[in-house]
Amino acid sequence: MRTLGYSILVWMPVAGGAVFLLAAAVSIAIVTLPGLRAHFISLDLEQRLVSGQHALFVVVFGLQIVPYTVLFAKFFFERWSTEYFTGVDDGLINEPGVIMGALVTSHAFMYCAEGGLRATVKPSRLLLVHHALFFVLMASSLWTGPSLLMVKATIVLDLGAVHELPLYIALLLYRLSSSTRLVRAWLVAGMVWYGFTRVVQTGLLIWLLITVDARLRPTTPFVIFVIVAAALSGVQAYTFKIYGGMYKRAPCRKIKARPAPSQTREVPGSADVSVAIKDVSVA
Repeated sequence: MRTLGYSILVWMPVAGGAVFLLAAAVSIAIVTLPGLRAHFISLDLEQRLVSGQHALFVVVFGLQIVPYTVLFAKFFFERWSTEYFTGVDDGLINEPGVIMGALVTSHAFMYCAEGGLRATVKPSRLLLVHHALFFVLMASSLWTGPSLLMVKATIVLDLGAVHELPLYIALLLYRLSSSTRLVRAWLVAGMVWYGFTRVVQTGLLIWLLITVDARLRPTTPFVIFVIVAAALSGVQAYTFKIYGGMYKRAPCRKIKARPAPSQTREVPGSADVSVAIKDVSVA
């Protein structure tokens, strides 16, 4: 851990501060933009909380997807040392390891928040298992050396999560849009892109397995990498079933209008009798 000290001192506060500011911006947008606020008010409390979380993922991943992918393409096939990648050999803050470390750490903050929320609100065991595996992989990449194999595996899988952006947009529209066509279009586009990026991700993980130094194969980092990567790939494969179910339910789902308050009218000729008449004009 000493070798990663400088980088952690840089990327932890930067990542945490950035996520906090973006979360605040998303919250302000929800309560101030008239159209967006109206849609959120139409949801129950649980759906508002979950949709707010999805909105944060859309904003963060939308800002990160291009620079993260470019940085990854520049670094992945380089045979750098762990010290160079983490920036501890010269202490430069703009080292790709520090930048990508900040990106990965920002997702750790978001997963912590989402995990805490979804443990009590609309619980999802699959989501909690996914996040737990992410933290096992992330912690292992720091504590077992660190190992550049584990670092690369973490970044491959983490970048795959960022490329789930179209699916997060679909999740948001699923609750906020009344257009079945729009929701289904984003679900299809998201699943196609998700499938393509999973193929690329699997290929990169296999490449890591093939090219790893033979001396690393019986070591703890390698064993953890194989187990966690396989488990995460299985969780991600199951995602297709979840979004397929959403696609089928989309035509049946409508945004529920909030019931109008009851109106009370006194019946002529009877001072003591009043009849509560519900306004049924709202479908």
